[in-house]
Amino acid sequence: DIVGAIKAQLPRISVGWRPDGGRIVSNGHTVQGDMPAGSRLSRGERSYDLLQFHFHHPSEHLVEGRRSAMEAHFVHQCADRKNFGVLGIFLASGAANPAFAHIAAAFPAAVGKEAAIAAVDPKGLLPASLAYWTYEGSLTTPPCSEAVDWMLAMQPVEVAAADIARF
Repeated sequence: DIVGAIKAQLPRISVGWRPDGGRIVSNGHTVQGDMPAGSRLSRGERSYDLLQFHFHHPSEHLVEGRRSAMEAHFVHQCADRKNFGVLGIFLASGAANPAFAHIAAAFPAAVGKEAAIAAVDPKGLLPASLAYWTYEGSLTTPPCSEAVDWMLAMQPVEVAAADIARF
Protein backbone atom coordinates (compact mmCIF):
# COMPACT_ATOMS: atom_id res chain seq x y z
CA ASP A 1 0.00 0.00 0.00
CA ILE A 2 1.56 3.28 -1.12
CA VAL A 3 0.86 5.75 1.70
CA GLY A 4 2.86 8.69 2.95
CA ALA A 5 5.13 8.76 -0.10
CA ILE A 6 8.08 11.10 0.17
CA LYS A 7 8.48 13.52 -2.75
CA ALA A 8 11.88 13.17 -4.36
CA GLN A 9 13.70 13.91 -7.59
CA LEU A 10 13.78 10.47 -9.21
CA PRO A 11 15.71 9.49 -12.33
CA ARG A 12 13.62 9.57 -15.48
CA ILE A 13 12.36 6.25 -16.83
CA SER A 14 13.18 5.71 -20.50
CA VAL A 15 11.41 2.89 -22.32
CA GLY A 16 12.95 1.36 -25.44
CA TRP A 17 10.44 -1.41 -25.98
CA ARG A 18 9.84 -2.51 -29.52
CA PRO A 19 6.75 -4.12 -30.96
CA ASP A 20 7.37 -7.80 -31.55
CA GLY A 21 5.66 -11.14 -31.56
CA GLY A 22 5.72 -13.25 -28.49
CA ARG A 23 4.12 -16.06 -26.55
CA ILE A 24 1.20 -15.75 -24.13
CA VAL A 25 0.68 -18.45 -21.51
CA SER A 26 -1.91 -19.01 -18.80
CA ASN A 27 0.02 -20.54 -15.89
CA GLY A 28 -2.78 -20.76 -13.34
CA HIS A 29 -1.59 -17.68 -11.47
CA THR A 30 -1.65 -15.14 -14.26
CA VAL A 31 -1.48 -14.65 -18.00
CA GLN A 32 2.10 -13.92 -19.01
CA GLY A 33 3.55 -12.60 -22.25
CA ASP A 34 7.12 -13.71 -22.90
CA MET A 35 8.97 -11.21 -25.07
CA PRO A 36 11.90 -11.76 -27.41
CA ALA A 37 15.20 -10.05 -26.60
CA GLY A 38 15.78 -6.50 -27.69
CA SER A 39 13.52 -4.29 -25.55
CA ARG A 40 15.00 -2.24 -22.72
CA LEU A 41 14.09 0.10 -19.89
CA SER A 42 16.53 2.57 -18.35
CA ARG A 43 16.30 4.49 -15.10
CA GLY A 44 19.20 6.70 -14.27
CA GLU A 45 22.36 4.71 -14.88
CA ARG A 46 20.66 1.31 -14.65
CA SER A 47 19.46 -0.50 -17.75
CA TYR A 48 17.21 -3.55 -17.85
CA ASP A 49 16.16 -6.03 -20.54
CA LEU A 50 12.43 -6.77 -20.84
CA LEU A 51 11.77 -10.46 -20.13
CA GLN A 52 7.99 -10.64 -19.83
CA PHE A 53 4.84 -8.90 -18.77
CA HIS A 54 1.91 -10.30 -16.80
CA PHE A 55 -1.27 -9.16 -15.12
CA HIS A 56 -2.94 -9.23 -11.70
CA HIS A 57 -6.65 -8.83 -10.94
CA PRO A 58 -7.21 -6.90 -8.78
CA SER A 59 -4.01 -4.90 -8.52
CA GLU A 60 -1.36 -6.12 -6.11
CA HIS A 61 -0.44 -2.58 -5.11
CA LEU A 62 -2.81 -0.21 -3.35
CA VAL A 63 -2.63 3.57 -3.20
CA GLU A 64 -3.89 4.92 0.11
CA GLY A 65 -5.94 1.76 0.63
CA ARG A 66 -7.49 1.66 -2.86
CA ARG A 67 -6.91 -1.08 -5.43
CA SER A 68 -7.16 -0.73 -9.18
CA ALA A 69 -9.13 -3.19 -11.31
CA MET A 70 -5.90 -4.70 -12.67
CA GLU A 71 -2.16 -4.19 -12.68
CA ALA A 72 0.36 -4.97 -15.40
CA HIS A 73 3.93 -5.86 -14.41
CA PHE A 74 6.72 -5.48 -16.94
CA VAL A 75 9.56 -7.63 -15.61
CA HIS A 76 13.10 -6.67 -16.60
CA GLN A 77 16.52 -8.00 -15.67
CA CYS A 78 19.89 -6.25 -15.50
CA ALA A 79 22.70 -7.54 -17.69
CA ASP A 80 24.41 -8.86 -14.53
CA ARG A 81 21.42 -11.29 -14.19
CA LYS A 82 21.30 -10.51 -10.44
CA ASN A 83 18.90 -7.57 -10.26
CA PHE A 84 15.40 -7.07 -11.60
CA GLY A 85 13.43 -3.95 -12.42
CA VAL A 86 9.65 -4.20 -12.50
CA LEU A 87 7.49 -1.44 -13.89
CA GLY A 88 3.93 -1.66 -12.57
CA ILE A 89 1.04 0.00 -14.39
CA PHE A 90 -2.45 0.29 -12.90
CA LEU A 91 -5.22 -0.68 -15.33
CA ALA A 92 -8.58 0.97 -14.64
CA SER A 93 -11.95 0.16 -16.17
CA GLY A 94 -12.85 2.77 -18.77
CA ALA A 95 -12.20 3.44 -22.43
CA ALA A 96 -10.95 0.64 -24.65
CA ASN A 97 -7.18 0.39 -25.05
CA PRO A 98 -6.18 -1.12 -28.43
CA ALA A 99 -2.93 -2.65 -27.10
CA PHE A 100 -4.65 -4.35 -24.16
CA ALA A 101 -7.58 -5.44 -26.35
CA HIS A 102 -5.10 -7.11 -28.74
CA ILE A 103 -3.43 -8.96 -25.86
CA ALA A 104 -6.76 -9.86 -24.20
CA ALA A 105 -8.03 -11.36 -27.46
CA ALA A 106 -5.09 -13.80 -27.33
CA PHE A 107 -5.55 -14.82 -23.67
CA PRO A 108 -5.50 -18.65 -23.58
CA ALA A 109 -8.86 -20.12 -22.54
CA ALA A 110 -7.43 -22.69 -20.12
CA VAL A 111 -4.63 -23.04 -17.58
CA GLY A 112 -1.49 -24.50 -19.10
CA LYS A 113 -2.38 -23.37 -22.60
CA GLU A 114 -0.32 -20.94 -24.61
CA ALA A 115 -0.74 -18.96 -27.79
CA ALA A 116 1.49 -17.05 -30.15
CA ILE A 117 0.71 -13.36 -30.41
CA ALA A 118 1.90 -11.19 -33.26
CA ALA A 119 3.04 -7.60 -33.06
CA VAL A 120 2.56 -6.92 -29.36
CA ASP A 121 3.37 -3.27 -28.65
CA PRO A 122 3.84 -3.12 -24.87
CA LYS A 123 4.25 0.68 -25.10
CA GLY A 124 0.50 0.81 -25.75
CA LEU A 125 0.01 0.01 -22.05
CA LEU A 126 2.05 2.96 -20.82
CA PRO A 127 0.36 6.02 -19.31
CA ALA A 128 1.00 9.49 -20.75
CA SER A 129 3.19 10.28 -17.72
CA LEU A 130 5.84 7.97 -16.32
CA ALA A 131 5.98 9.75 -12.95
CA TYR A 132 6.39 6.91 -10.47
CA TRP A 133 6.78 5.68 -6.94
CA THR A 134 9.76 3.43 -6.26
CA TYR A 135 10.95 1.03 -3.59
CA GLU A 136 13.28 -1.94 -3.24
CA GLY A 137 11.44 -5.21 -2.84
CA SER A 138 11.02 -8.71 -4.20
CA LEU A 139 9.22 -10.56 -6.94
CA THR A 140 5.69 -11.44 -5.87
CA THR A 141 5.76 -14.98 -7.27
CA PRO A 142 8.36 -17.75 -6.91
CA PRO A 143 11.32 -17.58 -6.83
CA CYS A 144 10.46 -14.33 -4.92
CA SER A 145 13.90 -12.89 -5.71
CA GLU A 146 14.66 -9.96 -3.43
CA ALA A 147 16.83 -7.79 -5.65
CA VAL A 148 13.97 -5.92 -7.35
CA ASP A 149 13.77 -2.21 -8.13
CA TRP A 150 10.02 -1.54 -8.19
CA MET A 151 8.78 1.38 -10.26
CA LEU A 152 5.04 1.96 -10.01
CA ALA A 153 3.50 4.46 -12.43
CA MET A 154 1.29 6.99 -10.67
CA GLN A 155 -1.06 7.45 -13.63
CA PRO A 156 -3.36 4.54 -14.53
CA VAL A 157 -4.23 3.38 -18.03
CA GLU A 158 -7.86 2.82 -18.98
CA VAL A 159 -8.88 -0.51 -20.51
CA ALA A 160 -12.31 -1.85 -21.47
CA ALA A 161 -14.34 -3.62 -18.77
CA ALA A 162 -14.96 -6.47 -21.24
CA ASP A 163 -11.21 -7.02 -21.60
CA ILE A 164 -10.78 -7.09 -17.82
CA ALA A 165 -13.59 -9.66 -17.65
CA ARG A 166 -11.83 -11.76 -20.31
CA PHE A 167 -8.83 -11.99 -17.96
